[in-house]
Amino acid sequence: MVVLFPPIPATAALAGTLLLNSMMSTTTTIPTTNYEFGNGSVQIDNPMKFRGMTFVEPKFLGAGGGGSVWNMKAMSKDDGNRNDNSNGKNDVVVKISWGRSTDSVRNECDILNVMEQNGVTGVERCLGNMEYKYDPRRVVIAMEPFIEDIDIDNDGGDITSSLADLSPKIARRSSIQLGKTMAQMLAANVVTSDLQPLISKSTGEVTLIDMTEAKVLLQQSDRSKTITETDKALINAFCTEIIGLIPDSLLDDAFSESFVKELHRIETEKHVQLDAEVKEVLRDLPLKGVEKIL
Repeated sequence: MVVLFPPIPATAALAGTLLLNSMMSTTTTIPTTNYEFGNGSVQIDNPMKFRGMTFVEPKFLGAGGGGSVWNMKAMSKDDGNRNDNSNGKNDVVVKISWGRSTDSVRNECDILNVMEQNGVTGVERCLGNMEYKYDPRRVVIAMEPFIEDIDIDNDGGDITSSLADLSPKIARRSSIQLGKTMAQMLAANVVTSDLQPLISKSTGEVTLIDMTEAKVLLQQSDRSKTITETDKALINAFCTEIIGLIPDSLLDDAFSESFVKELHRIETEKHVQLDAEVKEVLRDLPLKGVEKIL
């Protein structure tokens, strides 16, 4: 889980655990800033070169077991100018792993790629990963979209993690989207734990972030394998966690209906059907109408 902090000076945000030391590399003219966390140090170039892209203006967002997380601005590949467009796509999320979390952060990018290939909506998109410049044992990944922090200033904010903070109309939209996302993820054989939803209070759009705990149950090339009892427990926990986000009043006519319709669409348009073991788990969940597709 990533712990979010207010957009105030990092030394204050971490109460002395994050020490900022600006410095200039002796071998390059690129300004580099050094940060010290309890899990290790992080050095960030400004600008940062990332797989043919250039990121600038690092802003600390939070830190967790997977690594430190930053908002940066993507610049145009062609002329080095900021690509300031109205939809905000110049903002990216950069995660730098700790030494012990390299595999899980790389796995997060891989699984986001699997979901992108399978048309899963409501999740981040990974722009790629690369070796961390200052420690080859660590990895850096970049993702989009960037979504502003949750209501860290207690002023109402624009983003929440709870449907209870939404108007009934907006909460219904979020429930419908979450039903679609759960169906799409199951069809892609992806589940995760410790869900972290970011929900727009104005539109109800939901983005699930922090997929370091996500798992692909079966690859398309692994169809000879079967889903284990452990995997079934993960499926149940994943579905139960999403269902737990939905208000009781919206569980049947919004979430369940959306989930069933989306599974039906995937089966008819993409000719992808859930594995028998997944359907077995779904039968025991409080999903109205799910028996129609099982």
